[in-house]
Amino acid sequence: MIETQPAALVFRVEAPGVWGNLLQLRVHNHFRMFGLAELYAAQAAEELLNVRHQLAELYAAAGAVGVRAQLQDRAVSCARARRNGWRTSAYARQRMVLQRRIRIPWLTAIYGGR
Repeated sequence: MIETQPAALVFRVEAPGVWGNLLQLRVHNHFRMFGLAELYAAQAAEELLNVRHQLAELYAAAGAVGVRAQLQDRAVSCARARRNGWRTSAYARQRMVLQRRIRIPWLTAIYGGR
């Protein structure tokens, strides 16, 4: 986990154990060769900037429960649009706020911030 101010998301591959070695190597290699960690982190930074004010206002009005519900709604919406997308990883199951760690089948986003 990387603690930063403002918050940042760091992405990495965590291949399921049921995948064979060849598929795991292919996914890791694809992720590295195309610079997806950096690309997704840059896109996530923009996303955090875009939702920061909204979530702060929501927190002031509805507290952590309201923020959790909003993040859950976003996670569902993102998963329906792109199951393996970086936004799905970032918003998945409101754990971004609660546990600071999110998992989807092959991509993990780690939330850092104070």
